[in-house]
Amino acid sequence: MGLSAPIIAGQIDPRYFELHLNLAAFGLDPEKSGSFKGEPLNLMNNWLNKTRIFINETIAELKRCTWPSRDELYESTVLVIVTVLLLALFVTAVDAVSGLAIDWLTTM
Repeated sequence: MGLSAPIIAGQIDPRYFELHLNLAAFGLDPEKSGSFKGEPLNLMNNWLNKTRIFINETIAELKRCTWPSRDELYESTVLVIVTVLLLALFVTAVDAVSGLAIDWLTTM
């Protein structure tokens, strides 16, 4: 007898699919791994399994990412460097002016 998807409020419980995906990631047959409703599956109790799942999910997420082209990366880098230099000049100017103002106020 197969493992049937539990239905809650007319919809299939999403945990059912997570269970099947986790089992499939470890090469296990969901039909032979206990019932969805009763027996707990001890897949996540082991730190090695948690690490393996984390790495697999990270790799899958990185494959979905869009990476910038070389030109976009160059333009962004130049923009950041110019912005940091302008901010540094502004902070230096404010520091110099406030230092002069403090000197003028304290020598009165």
